[in-house]
Amino acid sequence: HQVDRRIQNEGIARLGAFLQSSDRMLLLYSEIYMERLWTVYEVAQFVLTTRPVDEIDVMPIFLPRLVFIALPLIFFFNLGVLASRHLEVRGEFMSVIGVIF
Repeated sequence: HQVDRRIQNEGIARLGAFLQSSDRMLLLYSEIYMERLWTVYEVAQFVLTTRPVDEIDVMPIFLPRLVFIALPLIFFFNLGVLASRHLEVRGEFMSVIGVIF
């Protein structure tokens, strides 16, 4: 859709209706977000459709990546802790690192 001008124009013409039916906006912010005319236009249209600015949620783009990496690490750490406690109760203590690897 990025190269077809007709489809682009149709999308732009319908953006107001789409944003009017939206309750909130999630803005995945990066350093270049406000440098692109399209994204600035989307935010402006959302605010102009009588939406208060506090209905825009801003999330830095690195946050989903951080969560995606951190959750498995936390899971395996907790799994190791539980396994070591289980083995400790049975008198066969192993370190958390030994259980994971």
